[in-house]
Amino acid sequence: MKRLFAITALVFLTVAAIAGQPFKAEKGSKITVSGTSTMHDWTMVSEDVKVDASIADGGATIEGLKLSLPVNTLKSHKSGMDDNAYKALKSDKNPQITFNLKTSQAKGSSLVQGAGKLTIAGVTKDISLDGKLEPLADGKYKLTGSYTLDMEVYSVEPPSFMFGTVSTGKEVTITYEIILIK
Repeated sequence: MKRLFAITALVFLTVAAIAGQPFKAEKGSKITVSGTSTMHDWTMVSEDVKVDASIADGGATIEGLKLSLPVNTLKSHKSGMDDNAYKALKSDKNPQITFNLKTSQAKGSSLVQGAGKLTIAGVTKDISLDGKLEPLADGKYKLTGSYTLDMEVYSVEPPSFMFGTVSTGKEVTITYEIILIK
């Protein structure tokens, strides 16, 4: 009986050691959304990124990742532009942009290829994206990458202002820089 208990304990400890370790986004992590307009390029940034992730195999595999970003935390430092973006993103009914990673695989020493569901303005689409997962000091990881999308695919009408004389392009690039801590 003692031997069975010892074997069972060893199996559980081994599984726990192999299973992914939980991580969260550290303060200073950020999401940047950038695009163009008929007047100038623009950028909005949020440092209010919420992430629950599981990293396994000594940083080689992201087993799971859920990210949420409150729309109203994206800031351009121009309140009129921010208000137009929040309206276009339907933030009153859909206050969060979310991404749920479904699968990932290592592609080289620090490259990760993932697939998941991205939800913007209440519309969810399957996407594939590449990122870089780098180990840092103190058991932290840095996850970086970018993804370009057509806003109209998510039923987001590119904002315009000044009675339509200035309009944004329909493509935006989402860039992420997330520091993951245990």
